[in-house]
Amino acid sequence: MKPIIVTSVTILSFLQETIKEFITDSNTAKKNAKTLSTIKPYATLERYILEYQLVKNEVLTFENFNKKKYWDFWDFQDDLLSGAKLFPEMAGFKKRTIQEYGFSVNGIFKYQKTLVSIIKKARTAKINVVIDIDDINLKK
Repeated sequence: MKPIIVTSVTILSFLQETIKEFITDSNTAKKNAKTLSTIKPYATLERYILEYQLVKNEVLTFENFNKKKYWDFWDFQDDLLSGAKLFPEMAGFKKRTIQEYGFSVNGIFKYQKTLVSIIKKARTAKINVVIDIDDINLKK
């Protein structure tokens, strides 16, 4: 009998598969199909995760993404957007426009909601998720 090898699922790969699924479904008459404008925050979140992983030199998985890493992720994004910290230019990425105060409340809320929905989808898919996504404090 062969041993079963369990690998960690990365948030980025799960997000990318979800985006592909959404795009495929958007061309159908499915009741829960997402429009392209609804898919756009998921694509932006994909970029945010990729940039974070490249700069921090670590891969985000559902097993290592805890509450502390969640807030580190959003602080990192806010630092990038506000120009508080300068990170190297990412090849292949459009340069971000610096916004003096970082994310707007509605802007960060939209992406936090998108990330939480991906984590909920992973939990539904029986992926081991360590962060408590029912915690009401996961929004700024």
